[in-house]
Amino acid sequence: MEIANVWLQSGLPALIRGVKLVPKQHPRFKNLAYYEEGKQGRAFHLVQPSNKREWILKKFTSEMQPERSYVVSVRSLVPKSICFQAASKRIVLTPEDIKPGEGIYSSGELSKWLDGTILMPKMPGTSWQNVSKEIRSGALDLSMSKRVSFARSLAEAVVEMEQEGCAHRDLSHESVLLDLQENIVYLIDWDSLFHGTLYYFKNTPAGSQGYMPQWLGDQNKWDSRKSWNRKGDRFALAILISEFLLMNQESPSFYDGAMYSQEMFGNTQHPFFLKVSESLGRISESLHDLFRQTWNSTSYDDCPDPLKWKEALEEIKVEESASEQGKAILEFDEGEEIASSESSSSSSKAYWLLLLLALVPLAIWFLNQPENQRFFSTSSANSQKNEPVRKNSEPLQVIKNEPVPVVKNTEPPQVLQPDNTKTELVPVTQVNSPGTPSPIVMPQKYLIKVMYVDTDLKMKIDGQEILLNKNNTAEVQIKPGIYGMEMTFSKVILERETVKKGSSVTSEAQITFDKNENIIIQINRSEGTWQQTNTP
Repeated sequence: MEIANVWLQSGLPALIRGVKLVPKQHPRFKNLAYYEEGKQGRAFHLVQPSNKREWILKKFTSEMQPERSYVVSVRSLVPKSICFQAASKRIVLTPEDIKPGEGIYSSGELSKWLDGTILMPKMPGTSWQNVSKEIRSGALDLSMSKRVSFARSLAEAVVEMEQEGCAHRDLSHESVLLDLQENIVYLIDWDSLFHGTLYYFKNTPAGSQGYMPQWLGDQNKWDSRKSWNRKGDRFALAILISEFLLMNQESPSFYDGAMYSQEMFGNTQHPFFLKVSESLGRISESLHDLFRQTWNSTSYDDCPDPLKWKEALEEIKVEESASEQGKAILEFDEGEEIASSESSSSSSKAYWLLLLLALVPLAIWFLNQPENQRFFSTSSANSQKNEPVRKNSEPLQVIKNEPVPVVKNTEPPQVLQPDNTKTELVPVTQVNSPGTPSPIVMPQKYLIKVMYVDTDLKMKIDGQEILLNKNNTAEVQIKPGIYGMEMTFSKVILERETVKKGSSVTSEAQITFDKNENIIIQINRSEGTWQQTNTP
């Protein structure tokens, strides 16, 4: 701690992995480096002076320090989706990562102190712990549409982790961040991770109070070995989903923000459990059943599959205003390591601006030449001759005979006063305008990101092969619409909690290009299927 304060008081940045960083000053105490205390150590807040970008530096306590091989392995074992970036983009530092230089703070003590620490970009969003405090105080009114979005995002994250053979093992109000603008969650605190290739270490946490099942023991002795499996997030998932959907000003608070106490778990007749079950039933019968199954479980195997939570949440249709709608805007990094993100000089910006202005007319002329009007062309007439006619519509959805219920965006169900909460159901009505002429549709640029860790991935859109870079990302120019896409990849096989690479499989489905310029593709390597996850 002394070293971090000396670093701050020097007024100079340290050069770490090519990035200039300084400790962030405590908001209340001058000359004190700002940090947050956790179960395994301290998380120091760092700032990049050139662009004010924030970073987190995790320093373990000596009692909770995992083996270095474990800490280094975490990055490569988690899924590559956006909500896992706190793990996939982190770096375990060595003394060689700190470089001296003019106007740079460096010392032998700093290099030694930083050895074994974890440097990672600060994730967007606010912890569920702080969001729930604002809800309880009445400072924040979280709409039902946002609540469902956060619950669905968390369920999708647990589905992905189980498919990759891993578990976070410490999901709680502290380790889940809510991005209130984009309506997605980010997961942090990854140093309790389970994976079949990792060895169990005895000082690993069993979880957090208020989110651990009763079969792990009690506060006198938690048995972390019982949560050391890939299903170790299932109980906490159910608890967090119920909190997301039902938290209000009347909700109880335990352990600095959790809605449940450990003593409640396992008691099927507890009054609070009965009220929560009833309130969830007002939203969805499926949610009610899944929550009761979790509450009555005696092992992780008894808990519902996270895919069932995801499917139940997807069935809930919530009307929302345009101002509440949000989608994640991804920035896909081409590099595998954290690199310097210093700002470009003003002369460089001017150069690129002039170059852009010069190239735009040339590009327009080029694209309008007859010999260049092919698959990804700007000629609507040529496209109509060579391609099947496609409607610029929403992605295909399963159509049921009965009308889909739509939950009005009302106050969240009152957990402690369930009789005062009512859910209005109205049928969905589709409005068509067949007489309206279709506007001319121009090709747009799209960035396709496939969440896949191996390098054997192949992609075709309407029979045309699309080249992918090493991060399984491709940029295409195409007219908005629905297209057929073919993906070839290798499956995975889970044997005794160990993930093995299986045979190659080709899966065909439809991809939608619309106003969202970032296309995210999730691959289910266990089932050999894929789906687009960011459709409207």
